[in-house]
Amino acid sequence: MSIEEILICILLSKMKIGEVERQKWVLNFLVEMAKSNLEILKKPIKWLLKNQEKFLEVSIILILQLFYDYKEIFNDKFILSISEEIKQLHRNDSFMINYLIEELLNPSKGKKQNHNKMILVKNNKYEFLKKNKFDVEKTFKEIREEVFLDKTIGKLFINRISNRMLPNLYISNIIQKKINSLFVNVKEDKNDIFESLKYDLINLLKQQNALIIRPKDLRFPSELSNNKEKINTENKKWIRLAYFEKEFCDDGYHKNKLQFKEKVVIQYLQMPEGALGLNYNLTLDFLEETLMIFLEDKILKYLNLVEKKSIEKKEYYDYSLNKVLIYNRWNTGYSRFPDHLSDEITKLNGGEILIEERLLKEFQWFGIFGNKLITEVVNI
Repeated sequence: MSIEEILICILLSKMKIGEVERQKWVLNFLVEMAKSNLEILKKPIKWLLKNQEKFLEVSIILILQLFYDYKEIFNDKFILSISEEIKQLHRNDSFMINYLIEELLNPSKGKKQNHNKMILVKNNKYEFLKKNKFDVEKTFKEIREEVFLDKTIGKLFINRISNRMLPNLYISNIIQKKINSLFVNVKEDKNDIFESLKYDLINLLKQQNALIIRPKDLRFPSELSNNKEKINTENKKWIRLAYFEKEFCDDGYHKNKLQFKEKVVIQYLQMPEGALGLNYNLTLDFLEETLMIFLEDKILKYLNLVEKKSIEKKEYYDYSLNKVLIYNRWNTGYSRFPDHLSDEITKLNGGEILIEERLLKEFQWFGIFGNKLITEVVNI
């Protein structure tokens, strides 16, 4: 291997840690590198697949699904060059891995791939599992108890002071094992099962790419209260149409024990009822967590705004192909400089919608948006 290929292997090894943010950034890196230099990824990917026993099963699933979802980038020639390593991944207890191997090496003709699921649409995986007699609540309770009793996972990912867990893939891995064992022997409707169970990887990576530094002009949720105020749009190209933020903060000592609480603030410009949505889709599977504020499809269609067909981030354009709407998000606010995985839990998680000032004024003139900011604060 060349020095560059070795460095890529070192980066891929970060997936062994099992922390969600690192996992997504590695997947993002693979997509971006493949667009510019696919050839240099061959040996590192072969190295990863040959050493698959050192990685979590869910990490292998994500790598294979990345090739599947981005097949226009990870083309047939690339897949053929690593086909022997892919074949060796076959397992007797993993529906997802076996299905992806089959589709990568012998793709079905005329099969539809669903890449248009909005990241903001609630995941239907668990509804599908319930219909297939999979006791979701009981299974998740068992998994939760198993994880919190596991000393290795607890030592790595649970912050004992706040009793919060860093988003990790060990829970995702347990869930995948249980789900895979349920469907591993099915012979029919494999594609429908896969489409219902797979991760919405393309949109999850889009959300990952929307990460920014927290805007300096925002006050903390703990400093705000419900109110209405006039929006200031002077000398600004982009106006914050709406934002939300969740703050995890201490609530003082009660019975000699430090207590914590969560505050959520939602601030938005006056707009038609039902135009704004907040998806607080937190599941036991950290990999599927989505926390995003958004405009509903119906208002986007009414405003004639279309999503950019790219893999970078969620952006919307007008009929002249001008960028007019942007989604951003942030995770920040550590209790101290992290020197351990369990210290990497953030206090502030938020997101915003920015709209171009010109377009906002047009919509205000037509009475679609108002000029007052509405602030709502909720204790959780």
